[in-house]
Amino acid sequence: MKFGLTIPGTTLMPGDNEPWAAKATPGDMLRIARKADELGYDWIATPDHAVMLQPMVEVMGARWPHPVTSLAFFAGATQRIRLVNSVIVLGYHNPIELAKMFATLDYLSGGRVIVGLGVGYLRREFAIMKADHAGRGAIADEYIDAMIELWTSETPTFQGEHVSFERIAFEPKPVQKPHPPIWIGGHSGPSMRRAARVGNGWWPWQISRAELPAKLDYIRQQPGFRDQPFDVIMPLYESKVDERHNVIEPARIATTRDEALEEVRQLKEAGVTGAAMALKPTRGVDEYLEGLQWFAEEVVPEARG
Repeated sequence: MKFGLTIPGTTLMPGDNEPWAAKATPGDMLRIARKADELGYDWIATPDHAVMLQPMVEVMGARWPHPVTSLAFFAGATQRIRLVNSVIVLGYHNPIELAKMFATLDYLSGGRVIVGLGVGYLRREFAIMKADHAGRGAIADEYIDAMIELWTSETPTFQGEHVSFERIAFEPKPVQKPHPPIWIGGHSGPSMRRAARVGNGWWPWQISRAELPAKLDYIRQQPGFRDQPFDVIMPLYESKVDERHNVIEPARIATTRDEALEEVRQLKEAGVTGAAMALKPTRGVDEYLEGLQWFAEEVVPEARG
């Protein structure tokens, strides 16, 4: 079992963050990133919203830094921990520029990038970004194929409806071969088929542990699914959230080693390979770091076994 975290303060979702996170400085965030790296956590994650719609600020918060920029900041302060977007909305970005961002980050970080990709869903955010909401699935598929071509080909050539290029050079290439792992986010049928076709993993949303085994069977039965390691990422503690991110049932976060290990056991049984971390609420950065260390020393060794 792998374990990753979103650094407190990078986003400020009410009810899903530390009470002190709004006052966390970039220096505090670097302390957390370095400690997670030192303790052997597997990844740092950053989500993606270009803007936050005013009616949703109450449940989502207003702070959403650029995901690749944030990961570059943490990459320079760490040595081994991996860097993942959870997940970037493809339709908001030019695919050539996005491929260059990820390739550059993978090159400069020594091959530590995991590319988290999704299609998004907020119509008004798409409109603000001058992006096509109705065609977002087909656009995402084409963008992914174009990005893979840029990462893997010495003479990249691609002819599509939304992106085309030929007679170009594209450097630097990613360190990881054939390209950085791709984790597909989402919970729809198309997202699962996309994960089967091009993904090295799936980061579902609004899928319960009870539903997960059947969903994974569906993914594995798709014609494009490849026989390779395939990560499945879920929250360490289960909650219920609606489409607008309103919390229907908050997560019950374990406070003891045995409770945490029971959560891990249930996740493994459902087919999960990686858990997005959560700790019981803390009063500041120092206490949060103590919580990270407690979990790394008391829970992780047996959970990995």
